[in-house]
Amino acid sequence: MRQLQLTGLSTATERKTTPISAHPALQRKGPLPLWLAIHLPELPLEVFDTADRRERPAVVVEEQGGRMRIVTASSKARKQGVETGMELRAACALCRDLVIYPRDLRAEQCYLEQLAGRAGRFTPQVVLEPPQALLLEIGGSLRLFGGIDSLWQRLRHSLTKRPLHLRYAVTSTPLASLWLARSNRSRVILSPQALRPALGELPVTILELEPRLERRLHRSGIQTLRDLWRLPRKGITRRFGPDLLQTLDRALGLEDDPRCAYIAPLSFRATLELPMESREILLIREAAKRLLARLTRFLWRHDAATEHLRFGLQSSGKTVHWLDLQLCQGSRDGKRLLELFELRLERTRLDDPVRALWLESLAIRPLKAGNRSLFHTLRETLPPEERWYELLDQLQSRLGENAVFSLQSLPEFRPERAWCRATPGDPKPTYGMPRRPLWLLPEPRPLLLRNGAPSCGGILTLQEGPERIESGWWSGIHVRRDYYVAQGRDGQRLWLFHDLTHPGRWYLHGVFG
Repeated sequence: MRQLQLTGLSTATERKTTPISAHPALQRKGPLPLWLAIHLPELPLEVFDTADRRERPAVVVEEQGGRMRIVTASSKARKQGVETGMELRAACALCRDLVIYPRDLRAEQCYLEQLAGRAGRFTPQVVLEPPQALLLEIGGSLRLFGGIDSLWQRLRHSLTKRPLHLRYAVTSTPLASLWLARSNRSRVILSPQALRPALGELPVTILELEPRLERRLHRSGIQTLRDLWRLPRKGITRRFGPDLLQTLDRALGLEDDPRCAYIAPLSFRATLELPMESREILLIREAAKRLLARLTRFLWRHDAATEHLRFGLQSSGKTVHWLDLQLCQGSRDGKRLLELFELRLERTRLDDPVRALWLESLAIRPLKAGNRSLFHTLRETLPPEERWYELLDQLQSRLGENAVFSLQSLPEFRPERAWCRATPGDPKPTYGMPRRPLWLLPEPRPLLLRNGAPSCGGILTLQEGPERIESGWWSGIHVRRDYYVAQGRDGQRLWLFHDLTHPGRWYLHGVFG
């Protein structure tokens, strides 16, 4: 591993400027923070953990300006002339056996969060810098881990569970550390006064400015940050705007640069072995009760509630039978959760005796606070909406999740595609639609014609309409219909349509209540 390069104190003077060491922001007392930046230049490619990616030349592509361009290329691809920013067709011409992956920003974000969770063992201040970097404030961790070199060795070992390309830098400001890490300059700069000379070598492209502003800097002959600092501060603000100067000041520590620390989502998992292998419901229930007591204490400590529980019943053959409890509303009531588990267990057939019980919570959310009466512990005093959700949870546990659901409207004009199933209690947007019948037939039913008029047990009387619906041409299921509200001989109100693609055909589609 490359040895960390230590940069000591140095001074820099400029014409008509104040020495950086004299700035009031650097005269504060107490230890300065230290920020470790970790840049993963090949993360878009490393999230694809496949044999083809390791054995053959591989690239990740992304659409840029209407063309597919290379975002990241593996070392084998670079040896054959493939470079970042190159068009895909040019890369394929250079390397015929190229493995191509579309960029997956969501997978990159998930992998960064995994790395941030591991880095949390070394400092509580871990900041995500998507799409390819992490920031760690390590000033308070050096004494615990024996200095920077020891901390970095242990951190690197913890992060690289599988091969990763890492670039790193340590300075007193987060932005300076990011710039040095991204430019592949692995340094440890302990003195704030040494930041300016070290950053002066970086090109202005490290600022990631707008293309228009970057072209203006290039036309002005400004290639590096040192060229910028040679200009008067007022001149920089006047010619390039105040944001550029503020960015440079944050990198030097002359202005505050607050960062939001990453907070890993809460998770809970516990295991309890039974005193003996058994199929007895009472013994399994008692084990579940103890596990739920642990979960309840965990949720109360974090002021949270769970929406999805998974119980695992492990048999002696090391096979696990999973029981899922999906709640319509988050809860931390151990008694309620135990009742739902019992209802679910009653519907489960145990082929083998149970040896151990697992419990994990898959969805922990902040608890939604609400007002209750003084005697809210009584079941009768629960608010009506909570009693409703409790009933839904009991029905789902007894009948199954597929047997209890709600309907959700969709922004679609075709009636048969304007709704979908939804989880009861799940708040989703409702889209306003014209008046529709309560019952839709699974398939439109053809109607007979009598004297040129539609008939259903007798000639129907058209009362309202037509309402033309013409949609779906982009999906290959194109409909062109005129809908009418009709009345039958017995007074029943029906919803029917005239198919414009086949003139003369009428169909019954729904019945009003």
